[in-house]
Amino acid sequence: MLNDKQIKVLTNHFVKMCKGLGFDMVKSCGRQIALFRQDDGWSLELVESTALRLKNATMHFDYPLALPEDEWDAAIELAGLISIRLHDWMNRSKIGKAAGKASASKLTPEQRSARAKKAVEARIKKYGQKNKSR
Repeated sequence: MLNDKQIKVLTNHFVKMCKGLGFDMVKSCGRQIALFRQDDGWSLELVESTALRLKNATMHFDYPLALPEDEWDAAIELAGLISIRLHDWMNRSKIGKAAGKASASKLTPEQRSARAKKAVEARIKKYGQKNKSR
């Protein structure tokens, strides 16, 4: 899970990259800002919306279609957008994790077992896997 410092570092790094490339060059339709989990941390990258590697992104959202003409204004607006999106994703992830734990803690061992069996059956059906014979 990201913390506030990581979000700030990722946002600043991405905005510096965009300033280096020039905002005009990167603001084309069909691009996504994507968050990737790396071995040693996280990265924010600009990815074509059709790229296969977008499926490996932890989260992603559209690059803004319009940014202010002034480079500093564009940088501020882009940084604010990225920060809001990352904080929103982080908060939703925390809430979902807590809700899942609370829900699971209310189940009896028999209910947990039934739930696990149902999940296995769903995976078998979805992916065409075969039952393991014991």
